[in-house]
Amino acid sequence: MQRLWSKFSPLFRRFMISYLIVLMIPQIAGYASYRTSIEAARTSSIENSLKSLNLSKEIIERNLMLVEDFTRQLAINQDLNRLIADPKPPDVNNVYGLSRMQRSLSMYSSTNDYLSHFFIYIPNYNVIITPTTVYYRPEHYFAANRLEGITFAEWKENVLKKPHLNEIIPLQNYKKEIRSDVFANAPAITFLQSLPLNSFNKPQATIGVMIDENQMASLTQPIVEQYGGWTLVTDSSGDIIFSRGIDEAEAENLKGMPANKNDEVMPMDDGRLLISIHSNQNGWNYMAGIPEGALMVKADQIKRVTLTFTLATLGIGLLIGLMLAYRHSAPIHRLLSVFREQDIGLPGKTSNEYDFLASNITSLITNNHVLKNALNEQIPMLRDGFIKRLLTGEFYTIPELEALSSQTDIPLHTSRGVVGIVKVDGYGSPDSEEIIQELSVARLIVREALTTWNSEILITDWGTDQIAFIQPLSVEPSDLAMHTTISELSKQMDAVYREYRVATTVGMGASYEVWNDVGRSFNEARQAWGTTEVLVKKGHSMDFFYIYNPFYSVG
Repeated sequence: MQRLWSKFSPLFRRFMISYLIVLMIPQIAGYASYRTSIEAARTSSIENSLKSLNLSKEIIERNLMLVEDFTRQLAINQDLNRLIADPKPPDVNNVYGLSRMQRSLSMYSSTNDYLSHFFIYIPNYNVIITPTTVYYRPEHYFAANRLEGITFAEWKENVLKKPHLNEIIPLQNYKKEIRSDVFANAPAITFLQSLPLNSFNKPQATIGVMIDENQMASLTQPIVEQYGGWTLVTDSSGDIIFSRGIDEAEAENLKGMPANKNDEVMPMDDGRLLISIHSNQNGWNYMAGIPEGALMVKADQIKRVTLTFTLATLGIGLLIGLMLAYRHSAPIHRLLSVFREQDIGLPGKTSNEYDFLASNITSLITNNHVLKNALNEQIPMLRDGFIKRLLTGEFYTIPELEALSSQTDIPLHTSRGVVGIVKVDGYGSPDSEEIIQELSVARLIVREALTTWNSEILITDWGTDQIAFIQPLSVEPSDLAMHTTISELSKQMDAVYREYRVATTVGMGASYEVWNDVGRSFNEARQAWGTTEVLVKKGHSMDFFYIYNPFYSVG
């Protein structure tokens, strides 16, 4: 991998690293969001479990309060009070009174599942009344509802004769006779209350309510089924009320675990979370052990989805990063290669490729400006040379003429025109600096006059006292056009003489209709200085003109 990475250019690696950094920023934020979602899902599952356990606790407490209310209602029941307090009637068994009481109790058993199995022991008659029958001998009732690990005498002494005040006997197994000599296990919690309610020594009656374990435990069954955990409820002494999802041995080991009074969650050694609730009503402890993996089902779903999207994003982002890194680095790399191959660069060490390119491009731009300025300074010389080559007839092809015309920015709108030479008169031999300077000023004046006359005229100096010009014509050359041109030029020269006292002599050749004839017209203009008047000579297919300034007399 390192060898493969080293094959890429440093510029590509820098681009790629920058894209990876940009790609990782949302991934880090996504990871933080993922951790928050995981924790939120875990907290939500724990809260739901805690609410479910707390709801079970509230329902159990409400049902126990209904059982207590039931004992209070019996305490004020007149039929029962007569049985336990009034003297015995002539019928020592009081069959009518006991039967009447039994029928009234049957209504309670149908109103509440917790009251489906209860009894009332009346010492006055030594009978036990249940919602279904009357046992005139308590031992018969005990035989049909035997309590494991205890004899009838112990049961009678500890349950029937002792005073009880809202007392709950923890989970015990009853052997309930379902038919003759056939018994079934019936684990139950026993609620005991003596009557009257304020009897603290010798009770006149004892109420016992056997609450089926399944009636209570079924309320916590959803926790066991949903999460695969267990539930355990113990009383204030640590005795087991009921359990679900664990065997008796494990329940015995867990019953001593203190419940958290703040309804908090504690981790256990077996990878489960212990959720515990303490009841302030009766001191019971409600505990649930839930596998942490079961609580993380939603979190695992979030984890899988997040991992899938993260890997997909990383893969796609990596491919896009590779593509963009190559796309952005390749042109720069090629440009760097060109600079290095041409050995272009500034002296000194550059920190990176961008500094290298910046320094070289800056240097190129600077050199380009210098070259451009130098070329701009040379344009007047190039224009002057181009005009001189036109006058001397050194152009042989039209493409060559057009190419140089575009380089010197001299437009060639028409191939027709006339050539002339203006000579500054009144100076002798230019053998002194003063005469040369005066001639230079005079040429400038004449140039200005010619440019004012026609802005498209081409002008160049021809010696120290002569100025050659090419006057383009927009119409077909004719005698009228030539005379018009001569007349206008004469007016310009007259104006030069009047304003600056610069005398001039102008020689003009015959007009030309193609650019190759410019040299011929120029030679004719030079030869036109042979007369002292305006005349036209015709012969040998050539016309010669001579124009003079009014400073001179006309012959």
